[in-house]
Amino acid sequence: MQSKASRFRAPQPGGSDENMHRDADVAGPLDSSQNLPASGSLSPPTCTFGPEGSSMGSAITVDEMCISAFWELKGKREINAVVYRLSDTLDTVIVECQSNLTHDELLEALPSCKARLVVYYLPFATAEGTRKSEIVMVSWLPEAAGPRDKLAYTRASAVLLDALDGMHVHIQATTLSELDYHRLVSQVADQP
Repeated sequence: MQSKASRFRAPQPGGSDENMHRDADVAGPLDSSQNLPASGSLSPPTCTFGPEGSSMGSAITVDEMCISAFWELKGKREINAVVYRLSDTLDTVIVECQSNLTHDELLEALPSCKARLVVYYLPFATAEGTRKSEIVMVSWLPEAAGPRDKLAYTRASAVLLDALDGMHVHIQATTLSELDYHRLVSQVADQP
């Protein structure tokens, strides 16, 4: 069985979905130099969503790797979780890691004092015993995160929801107890 650290994979720039499966496993967040395209340009490929000129400045962009990772989760189901973070300048959503995690491993992967956005494939059984699943976006805004980060991640969650076609369930959590498996399932099952 793979260790938890070796199960996290950071996407490599310029790679196709197929290449992401072959890329080396890494533990932890992307080094900013890994997020640059192979051409050596200073800015990664991005899509811009959301209104310009908000209270925090310019619009937040979504790196193309974010969308690719979502489609890998949604289509191939070889991974069940993508953890997104904002760049150091808080203006671009990037992929921190993608992996196939148990629910407990996902909770352990969330930092206790930093906000994150997570897209998670949540399998569950209904009260009638029918197997179902839902792709859920979680805005992780722990109480220890600073107000500037919380505001930036709140804006980023709306931008990311717009960018990811087919996302219908969005849950905001400030404590791990709010992400308890049974609590998540009850929230998802109540969605129309």
